[in-house]
Amino acid sequence: MKRLKAILLIGLWITEGALAQVDSNMPEEGALPVSKLPVAIVRAANDRCSGLLITSAEFSWRRDDGVYRLDGRCKGEPVRLDVTGTGKVLYFTHLERAR
Repeated sequence: MKRLKAILLIGLWITEGALAQVDSNMPEEGALPVSKLPVAIVRAANDRCSGLLITSAEFSWRRDDGVYRLDGRCKGEPVRLDVTGTGKVLYFTHLERAR
């Protein structure tokens, strides 16, 4: 009986640990209000392009990591950035202006 309880407790502990890796603060995939962006993401984007004005944002999962795609304006030019949930800028480009 003690052995069964020990096995059940260990199983529960392992299951709880596996479930704890899911971060409930991560948004669902898709469009995201700019006002809901985490401060670390906004800081990382502003570090890459000082004075950045973020106009739209979306969230997606890529290889077990959350990525925020940000569109905005930097020094008057349209830009796009991809920033990981840990604040690393993966991608930065100037976009062509619509004619």
